[in-house]
Amino acid sequence: MTETPDTAQHDGATLSFGRLALGVIVLGVIAAGAWGVFEMRSRKLDSEAALKNAIQQNEELQREMANLQATVADIKTAELYQQEEQTLAKDTLSVILDRTERIGDDLQKLADAHSRWQSSVEELKDGQTGRRIASDPALVELLATVLNTAPADDEPEKLGERLRRITTQLREAMAEESVSFKPTEEFISRIDEIEEAVEKSHRWYRDHLLELAALEDQAEELAPAERTLRAALLSREAERAQERVEKLATRNREIQRQSDETVGAAEAEAQRIIDEAKAEAKRLVGEATAARITQAAMEQKAEQEEELRRRQEAEKLAQLKREYQRDLRDIKVKLQPFITDGYTYNGDTGREGPVSLSVLRGRGALDEGRKGLEKLLYVGGTSTNDRDRGGFPQYVGSEYAWRQLNKDFLVQAQDYLNKYGALLVEDGLLAP
Repeated sequence: MTETPDTAQHDGATLSFGRLALGVIVLGVIAAGAWGVFEMRSRKLDSEAALKNAIQQNEELQREMANLQATVADIKTAELYQQEEQTLAKDTLSVILDRTERIGDDLQKLADAHSRWQSSVEELKDGQTGRRIASDPALVELLATVLNTAPADDEPEKLGERLRRITTQLREAMAEESVSFKPTEEFISRIDEIEEAVEKSHRWYRDHLLELAALEDQAEELAPAERTLRAALLSREAERAQERVEKLATRNREIQRQSDETVGAAEAEAQRIIDEAKAEAKRLVGEATAARITQAAMEQKAEQEEELRRRQEAEKLAQLKREYQRDLRDIKVKLQPFITDGYTYNGDTGREGPVSLSVLRGRGALDEGRKGLEKLLYVGGTSTNDRDRGGFPQYVGSEYAWRQLNKDFLVQAQDYLNKYGALLVEDGLLAP
């Protein structure tokens, strides 16, 4: 059967649609595959980024953990170091404290040695063996020399007080939970000083107790003296004091001689300057100007002489004050009715006070000779003076009483008033 044109066209259209549908399907499949591939790659990239981020966070966490572990280790190390330091500090204090306790034991031995020495010396001073020593001046001198070198009686007590303060400080530091006290070199040196002083004094007592025993043995064959060793030692000390006074007097005389020589030399030098100035002035500038130069030189000499005079007066006053202090105890004995308080002979002040120096001078009580001494005796030794006389002589008024009078006492009292009157006024012991 023959196909018609319409049929052929229909078949061609059908074929074209089929192909189109097939192409669409194929394209859909390709698109779906491409989307799948894209989606897979996208998920892969997201996974890789997340993994990388997780790895970075893990690494950061690991670093933080490492730092934290190091910090914890450092803290533990610091704590260990602190514990070690505290242990060492307490060990150090314990060693020093042990040392002070040993010094304390030595200090007790020193106190015991000091007591034995004191007992032996006191027994010797008043005992029979001491009298034997007193019979030999050489042995007395030897013992006196030893006694003068002995440590002070209060040395054990003072050293003990210093050691107690240090020991207390150490024990208080040991009692602290956290030891903050660290002994300095100065602190240790104070302990060294105490230890050295204890050892030195203990050695002195040990050696000289043996020497004292040897001295007693040496005196065993001697006959006892009438006086005790104590009296012999006091007599020796008085002799040495007198020697010191004599040496001081000799020295003062030498100072005065040197001062006089200095004044004489200065005066001669000043005169030489004037003479040379006169000659030089005449030679250079003539008589008129020479006179002015000479006047200037003479003024210079006067200034030098005035300065020397002031210095000499100052030296004399200083010497006078030294002698005044030396004699002051005896002055107060011999001038008791003049320097104590009363209402008479004090210048009619109406107030209680000492006798007036000007009143004594006005009454002639400071004049030389018998008349002056009688005036002084009257002022100080009669009931007209309302002060206690002490040892001052009593005025009687008869020739017999005058001959019996201890005139040396009276002369010395007048000498004190004449010599030290100004200083007594200055000290308030006499009224002006």
